Order: sequence, then C-alpha cells, then structure tokens
Amino acid sequence: MSCPSMSSDELNQTINIICERQELSDLVVHILEELESHYPELGSALFYILQIVHWSRNGLLLSELEELTSVPLSTLLIAVHELERRQIVKDVCGLVYLSHEQMQDAVQMKYCVQPDINHVFEWSKILVGLFVDTSRPYFGCRCAEELPWLLKRLELRNELTEVILDINLLVQLYASGNSSDLVSYWLFLDPSKKDIVRQYEVTLRKMEDECNDDQSALLQVASLYNFAGQILRELGFLEEALPLLQRNLELGEACLDPDGPEVATAMYELALLYSLSDRGRYVLKQHTLWQ
Repeated sequence: MSCPSMSSDELNQTINIICERQELSDLVVHILEELESHYPELGSALFYILQIVHWSRNGLLLSELEELTSVPLSTLLIAVHELERRQIVKDVCGLVYLSHEQMQDAVQMKYCVQPDINHVFEWSKILVGLFVDTSRPYFGCRCAEELPWLLKRLELRNELTEVILDINLLVQLYASGNSSDLVSYWLFLDPSKKDIVRQYEVTLRKMEDECNDDQSALLQVASLYNFAGQILRELGFLEEALPLLQRNLELGEACLDPDGPEVATAMYELALLYSLSDRGRYVLKQHTLWQ
C-alpha cells in the first residue's frame, strides 16, 4: 500500500493544520484522522488496535492482536506498519506498544473522550480473558506482567489473590525484576502482607502432598521451595522464608546424597538466611556446617 502523493495546495494546507496544533496529542489525533481518510479500509483495524494496546500495560504481540481484534493478519500488518511509520506505535520483536505518553493521550482523546468505568472495564476484561486462557498450566513472562496488573485495575481481589499465590507467577515476577509489583499486589490485597506470604508455604505443601513419594516430582517441588524462600528472604520476609528453605533442605537430604553438592547448596541458602536474622549465631541448628 503506497502513500498517496500530495499537491502543493494539499501540502500547504497540511502544514497550516500542523502549525495550528499546540499539543503533540492534538497533532497525533489529526494524523490518525488523515490516515483513516487515506485508507478507509483500515478504519476499524486502527480503532481496535489502538484501543486494545492503549488499555494494556506493556503492549501486545501481533499474535495477541490478531486473536483479540479478529482483524485479518494482512490488514493488521499494514495497519501496524502505517502506525509505526508515523511513530505512533513501536513494533519491537513483534511486541506492539504506543511509542510515547502523548500517544496514550491522543488515543484517549480520539476514541474515548470521556472514558467511564464501564469503558475501562470492557477493554480490561477482554485482555484478562486473553491472559487467563494463555496462563495455563504455567505462567509465562507476558502473563505474569499483564494479568495481575489488569486484575488489580479491575479490583478483582479474589481472582488476584488466586493468581499471585501461584508459585510460577512468583518466580516469573522475581526473575524479570518485577518484585516491586509483587509487593504492590500484596499491599493492595492485605496491608499486613505476611498473611499472604505465608500462603506460599501452604501452596507448596499441597504440591508436595500430590507428589505421592515420587522423588523426581519431590525434587521439583524442593526447587520451588528454594526459589520461593530466596525471593522472600531477599524481600525481607525472613521469618516466612525460613520454613521454605528448611523444607528444601529436608527434601534434598531425603531424595539425594546428603553429602552431595545440591544438599550443600541448600545448607548454604539456609545459613545465609540465619546470618541475616538475629539468630545467626545458631546457624542451621540441627546441621553442623562448621566443626
């Protein structure tokens, strides 16, 4: 799809319109209107693409846009290309997002002049549906970043509680450097945080019970105990991290060589926790690391 040429009069008219726009967001609205007039077949595609990207947290993949908007892939690619040419969106490795804060303002001005709670709820629910469907059986980094944030926006506390108690989500958020997000979700649900943090142990105990003495499965759960314990330790929840790291050590000693490197690593993680607490001089209690 080639860009139509402009006569000198049309060019002068366009320059005058641009000069009259005092805010960048006003100019972007004009650019969108011009784009729709030149390519009327892209009108509905632009509407859906910009709306759904606007209400997401970090943008959407092309495959996600195709699923949510029901726009044919060929039309979708053309629309994203034209928006990117005008620097309204960026497409980085297939992830499409609005390029600047003013672009957010422009989309809101054009498509939702007076967005009410129902408008926000409608688009957010569409996104929640997408990420709920793609989060099973394990959370990927995309779902971990988007789904709890959307649930918090919609104030769906029960659903958010269920999601953030998923150990895989805990691991994904921490691994991606978003542990501050996790703390904000805890604060939103329960100012004390500790009641929620303790639920991780309950969740892991249930997973352990379901292993039915399968050593391979128990070792996988042990690694989750270890990872969750390290996360809570680094976030300052020393008391809550203690039973997780202890259980990791116990499972390692039961399933592996007690003198092996995996058990030694588990001892080290627990010793590090004790060194950070007031009980550091009583390191590991029943396990002698230093003779």
